[in-house]
Amino acid sequence: MDSNHDVHWKETLEHGEKIGLGTREYELHVIKQRACAQNGIGRGS
Repeated sequence: MDSNHDVHWKETLEHGEKIGLGTREYELHVIKQRACAQNGIGRGS
């Protein structure tokens, strides 16, 4: 659902890519909860 019907988000992202602001291509990495706990992440430290 669009929060603003006047904004064409796909065209906006395409334009940003064309002028060098970034890319919509990315790679997801799965972070397991156990690995985070071993490193002390998420314990308020």
